Amino acid sequence: MKELNKKISPLTSAFDSSIKLVKDEKDRLAHIFKIYKIFIWVVVVALIFWETYLIFNIYPKLPSTDWRVYITFYLPIPISAGLLWTFIIQMNKAQRQLIKCAQYIHTLKYKDSLLKASMEIFSDGLRNEEHVAKLIDNIIEQSHLYKEAVTEDKTDNQSLALPIDTIVELVKAFTGK
Repeated sequence: MKELNKKISPLTSAFDSSIKLVKDEKDRLAHIFKIYKIFIWVVVVALIFWETYLIFNIYPKLPSTDWRVYITFYLPIPISAGLLWTFIIQMNKAQRQLIKCAQYIHTLKYKDSLLKASMEIFSDGLRNEEHVAKLIDNIIEQSHLYKEAVTEDKTDNQSLALPIDTIVELVKAFTGK
């Protein structure tokens, strides 16, 4: 039993160090998510204050004949929309990565606890070693499947990218240039 604990202890310590690294990344992503959330609120509040200021202080003084005078009223809206769109996309990316980190941490903790529990299943040391060796083989096999799933996810995310060429063609079609 002690021999088996000595053999498995490097593997479980590797799990602990991997979990610590992933937890640090998870904390960083949670911090980024909160920052973008604050940015969204700042943009919304700034837009409301700016538009309120324009409507109550400048609008009554403007002549109603020239539409170019009113650009200051409408220009912050598309700028704010672009900022909000960017912040929301970044929040979604951080959230997806947070979910993957949580899944990875869960998987590592499950494997670690499975190995620790399996060391004490059988009273026969040889049978226990065979059982643990099978578990380690299964863990290695599942880690390869996990890597394949992650690479499939990356290709799925690449398909979500904006088709810039299509957008440029649409803008040209609308503007007539």
